[in-house]
Amino acid sequence: MNRIKVMGLCLVAVFALAAVAASSASASPGWYECAKAAKSGKLYTGNYVDKLCATPATKAQEEAGKENKYTLKAGIGKGKGFKGKSGATTLWTETPLGITAKVTCTGATDSGKLALPNKEYDVVAIFKGCETGGNKCASAGAKAGEIKTNNLAGELVDIASYSAGGAGTGVVLGSEAGPESPQVVFSCKVVTATVYGGIIGRRSGDTGPGVNKEATTKYEVGPNIGEVSAKVGETTYKWTPIVNTPFVEGSVTPVILESGLCGEEVKTLLGIECAPPIPSGQEQTAVDKGEALEIQ
Repeated sequence: MNRIKVMGLCLVAVFALAAVAASSASASPGWYECAKAAKSGKLYTGNYVDKLCATPATKAQEEAGKENKYTLKAGIGKGKGFKGKSGATTLWTETPLGITAKVTCTGATDSGKLALPNKEYDVVAIFKGCETGGNKCASAGAKAGEIKTNNLAGELVDIASYSAGGAGTGVVLGSEAGPESPQVVFSCKVVTATVYGGIIGRRSGDTGPGVNKEATTKYEVGPNIGEVSAKVGETTYKWTPIVNTPFVEGSVTPVILESGLCGEEVKTLLGIECAPPIPSGQEQTAVDKGEALEIQ
């Protein structure tokens, strides 16, 4: 029973601001900056009265060309990128063994760059104070309790109305090297985890009205894809996993994290060197600061 419990806890192998980038079938949201409008003769041609592009000019002001000095246009400011922090983060897995397991981290930092029309790249997240079942977790070359992702990349998306929580603006991230490459590999004493797949976070702060230098990405979890099944040897397991908001507008294919596990504990319990990847979910709120932008 103790071995089953340890395996259940280690099955929580979930980490990221990470995942696989998914594309929406519909037009995706993009990055916009507030800029000085051009002139036509002596009149400005913008449609906002302030540098944040938060207050639209009235029709009379637009006709006068005196107060509509600013306009929203596709852009990423000076291209300085962003940096951010997160508080306590919990990584959940509902295991095939019927055990709800978790990894907890005391905090995280992240950084990355932006590109038009709606991209993020060179995104790296570093989680600290991470453990599961009393065992500290670490990626290769990192300190005990520290997990550093590989370079991640992704894009802005429209979250589908049929997702848990309904429609909204989100960001989906994944391994910059492609969907077949892991976003992170780390060990928790008796098990080594390799994490693939995708994660969608809900965006706020820079979704308007007006540009903002600060944005929040919230990663929410729940039983969002219903029951799944997996065969290990001769045994078929059925269970309802805990995963993040899984759907992009225009697609019915879920975007989820998956964790594959290897190690002596896996061999002892299942008689195989490595267990097949299983769905996982990450509960976290990341606050990033960068260029003053608005998502539209």
